[in-house]
Amino acid sequence: MLEKSQQKERGWCREGDLLKKVLEAVKKDLWVVLLDIVAVNLSYFLALIIRFYVGGFLRPVAVDRYLPAWIAFTPCYSVSP
Repeated sequence: MLEKSQQKERGWCREGDLLKKVLEAVKKDLWVVLLDIVAVNLSYFLALIIRFYVGGFLRPVAVDRYLPAWIAFTPCYSVSP
């Protein structure tokens, strides 16, 4: 059995290295998830705006009807695959 000092020299026992690597990987993955959520919701919102932007102005009926729907469905679109 090797002593701790020998294990550290050989690279077998690096305290916290594994935890740091895992945390860095999680940070990168969460950043990608956050960007994906923003992209999905922004594209859905822009699609609604482009669809109902007729004749140089946004129709009030469309805003009254579809903006609350967008706000209500944003969590569903963010979480579902």
